[in-house]
Amino acid sequence: MMRINNVWSLICLSLSYPSLSNCLPVEVNSVRSTEWVATYQVTTQVMGKIQEEKTIENNRVLDRKQLTLPTNAKEEECIYDTQSQTLLLNYMFDQYRLTGSQHQILKQYVELVGDDVDILVEGHADSTGTERYNKWLSERRAREVAIYLKDSLKLGNRIKLVAFGEASPACSLPENKRNGCNRRVVLSLKSQA
Repeated sequence: MMRINNVWSLICLSLSYPSLSNCLPVEVNSVRSTEWVATYQVTTQVMGKIQEEKTIENNRVLDRKQLTLPTNAKEEECIYDTQSQTLLLNYMFDQYRLTGSQHQILKQYVELVGDDVDILVEGHADSTGTERYNKWLSERRAREVAIYLKDSLKLGNRIKLVAFGEASPACSLPENKRNGCNRRVVLSLKSQA
């Protein structure tokens, strides 16, 4: 006796990540392709034998749709130096959690740098608040990025992190008040030994 169960699987192929920031050298638009592919499961029961199940992928495309997605360029979110391959993520006041846009920026960054380097994640804060709080905030910023790189992007022990608090400003206090340039995380590369 043979019983066939049809199971439909949706396979979403993203041909390129949406470019949510123009600080990285990626295409302006992306194309997403969605394909419906048939998969079915065959269950066989013959008298005197154990029931056998086998999943068969048909690999026949039943439907294909393409959609071009516009980008949302946000220069203020990050700065990328192509020569040193250093990425700087900017943060709003008193924030340490990554935004969806920053997740996308980090994915793009990892695609660019490859797998033969360690990534140093430096957390920074401005001088608003106590020195102790700013040290904690810069550590949280660096840790959020490191956790995302390790867990979501599977980079494991390639990530090193350090928190500077307010000790390493990138700009003057008046400039920081205008654009928050000291509230940042900097990712840089270290060659593996």
